[in-house]
This record gives sequence, structure tokens and C-alpha cells, in this order.
Amino acid sequence: MRKQPFKDFISGVGGKTERDHSVRNDIYEDAPKRNQNFVFCPEKKHERKFFSVTSTKVTVLISLFLVGSFLWLSSTYSSAVIKVTTISEKISLDDVFVAVSAKDAIKDGIVFETMKIEESGSSPIVATETKNVSERASGEIVIYNSYSEAPQKLVAGTRFESSEGKIYKIDKMVTVPGRKVVSGKTIPGSLTVRVYAALPGKEYNIKPTDFTLPGLKDSPRYKSVYARGKGDMTGGFVGEMKVVSPSSVAITKKKLEDTLKRSLEEKIIKQVPAGYIAYKDATFFSTEDNSSEIGSEWDGDNVFLKMKMVSETFIFDTKELVSVITKKKLPSLNNYEVHSNNLDELNFEILIKESVVPASSKMFSFRLTGDTNVIWDIDVVAFKKELLGVKKDSYQEIFKKYPTIEKAETIFSPSWSRSFPQDVGKIEVELIED
Repeated sequence: MRKQPFKDFISGVGGKTERDHSVRNDIYEDAPKRNQNFVFCPEKKHERKFFSVTSTKVTVLISLFLVGSFLWLSSTYSSAVIKVTTISEKISLDDVFVAVSAKDAIKDGIVFETMKIEESGSSPIVATETKNVSERASGEIVIYNSYSEAPQKLVAGTRFESSEGKIYKIDKMVTVPGRKVVSGKTIPGSLTVRVYAALPGKEYNIKPTDFTLPGLKDSPRYKSVYARGKGDMTGGFVGEMKVVSPSSVAITKKKLEDTLKRSLEEKIIKQVPAGYIAYKDATFFSTEDNSSEIGSEWDGDNVFLKMKMVSETFIFDTKELVSVITKKKLPSLNNYEVHSNNLDELNFEILIKESVVPASSKMFSFRLTGDTNVIWDIDVVAFKKELLGVKKDSYQEIFKKYPTIEKAETIFSPSWSRSFPQDVGKIEVELIED
């Protein structure tokens, strides 16, 4: 049945005046026709499932990934710090020990080594007096012996003649070594000595030259035993000259000695090798100067005092020293490595020091007095290796293997780490000394 046009529907409602919609009837005539059997049904809403099987799997995988990543990051970037305090003991000393040279080490002896340092200096002395003097020139020569392999003895007063005929003498007996053959070549024996002009005067102040021995002139040794100047001959003078007083020499000498000694003491402190200790009473000083020849060199009214000072110091390995101390004072605790940070506070005294010669003494006794704190060591490298990967609830068993540990505090990072890192480099051991 065909629907009525829209105008018919309007006119039949409430008796209203009919509206003319004939112009638009063609639109409605061509509109699609609804199936007369169409039944309107309300839209059925589908239920939404919040957790499907697929979404659950994804959630589980993400959770596993996050947990795995967390565990990996914790393992990779975890670290541990162990603050360790080892046992220590205060030792009071008033004891005698024996020191021995390294080549002659004996049981219970503390090995010493010798450190040698030199320092030189000079100081001017003003000449304030004049006097008539008669001084002989002097200088060094080298005597050669190419005559035979046998040594050549020369008595005090043996003469040496320069190429200009000037005579100089030695003031003590000397022995010149014999010649020797090295790689097929003959090497004459030689000896350096000081000679003095036979007479005073400036004319004996000469440059280095060759010397013969007049006493051997009629001997086959005349051309084979000879000498050559090592430096100038100086100091020859006759007449009135400026001189320095003995008191000025003594005062200047003392000041120069003090200056050189202070300088050497500073150098000793700086040059003691790491791991060694040097005590003040273990140092010996010796000096050489030109005070017996003062006046041989002038600069206007000044003469110069020249001096060389040598220090020889016995030094000791600190680990060996504290080990011997511990063995002597605490024999029951001598099975572990120990150290001390205040050995330098002990008083050190060499007994019968005047009998000790640094260059030749092989043994001497010394006394140590005072208090020192001895601290027991642990093998940090082995300790860290034993802790690799150990669980939190098990590491105390590792600590028990190290009886020198008095107490320890362990800090894990991150704090929820369940075990020590697997990398030695991520385990830090801090040694705390009370």
C-alpha cells in the first residue's frame, strides 16, 4: 500500500489548513520504499571484556621484562663498601735491638742500609791583618810507574824536578802501584800526591808540567818512573801580605758547618725511600776543608774557606722493624703482617756510637724507647676475592676466616642487593685505624 503524500498527512491533523507541497511531491515519489515487514528492534549492547587472553600474556611478558631489567641493572651497577677495623695493640719500648748489614743478615737482626749524601759550600773571610810571610807553593801531581809490575816506594822528601828546573818534594812516604797489562796493552800504575816547593816564593807558582825524579837519574827507572802536574802550583810568596786571623777562620768554619749540616738534614728527610725510616741519631757527618791552606786563593781582601760535608745515614725497612718489635714484645701474635704509623715518634740511640764506622761496620746495637701503636693487616686482595657473589646472609662466614678483623661495616648499593658483586673492582675495602 502506497503512502499518502506528505500534504495529506498534514491536512488530516487537527483540522489545520492544508498546505500546498505539490512542488516537492516528486521528491517523495522517488524516495526509497521501506519494507512493510520491517520490525524496529532496539540496539543490543555488546559486553566489553577487560582482560582477554592476549592482553594477559602481554602484561606478563612486560612484567617479566621489567623484573629482569631491574635484576640486571641491580647486578651490573651494584657495589659494596666494607669498612674494616683490624685489631691493634699499644707497645711500650725500652729495649735493645741488633742491626746488621744486608750482606751479613742474621736471625733476629734488623737489616740496615746506608744512604750517602754530599754537600759543598764556601764562605769568604776578610783579611784584617798583615805580616811578613815566607810561603812555599804546593799542588797535586800524578806519579806513574811503567817500570815493572812491582810497586815503587818513594820516601818522604823525594824530589820532583819540573821542566824548568824547579824542585818540589813529597812530605810523606808513598807507594806507587806497578804496571799491568789490560787487553794486551801496558797500563802504568799511578798515584796522586801533593808536593811542596823546595823554596818559598812566587816563582814556584807554575802551570801543570812534567816532572822527573833526580834521585833516579843513574837508574834504569829514571825514564819509567815520572810525574805530571794535575793542576797549578799555588801559594808561593815572600814578603808582607794580608792575612786572616785564626779566630775569623774558626768562626767562619763553624757557620759553614752549620749551614751545610742543615742542608743535608733537609735532604735526608726528602731522600729517604718510601717504606723506610731514618732516625736522627743514625746519621754520621764528616767534613773536609781547605783551612790548612787558607790564603792560597784571594779575591781582593777576601780569602775563601771551602768545605765539603758528607752524611751517611742508616735506614731501616719499616715493615721489618715493626715486625721485629712485635716478635720481641708480643711473640704470641707474630703470625700476621703488621704495620705502625708512628715509628718516627720513638727515640733511637746507637750504643757506643764512637765505635761505629758507616763505611765498614757490619753490625751495631741500638736502643728504642717510647710507645708505638701496632696494627694488624689483612690481605685485602684475597679478602675481596672470597666475597665475590657471596649472599648477604653468608658473608659473616668469610669474615671469620680473618681473625685480625676486629669489626666491620658493610654498605650495599643499591641497598636491596642480595649479594656481593661478581666484579672485584666493585668491592671497596676501607681500612679504619682507631
